[in-house]
Amino acid sequence: MDSVSLLLPGFQDRRLQARILAEDVDATTYMVTCPDIVPGDQCGIPGQSITAISASKSV
Repeated sequence: MDSVSLLLPGFQDRRLQARILAEDVDATTYMVTCPDIVPGDQCGIPGQSITAISASKSV
């Protein structure tokens, strides 16, 4: 299993899990969810998931 670090404001010091929704040469889009061992109401993610986009360059 590979791992990456993403800057997700408001989620510092939380362990989350993610899967890749899409990737190309410019960016990778992730679906970020709570780990199975953490109840959803304690994870901090509104709803069931959030989408995060990681790009190699910032604009």
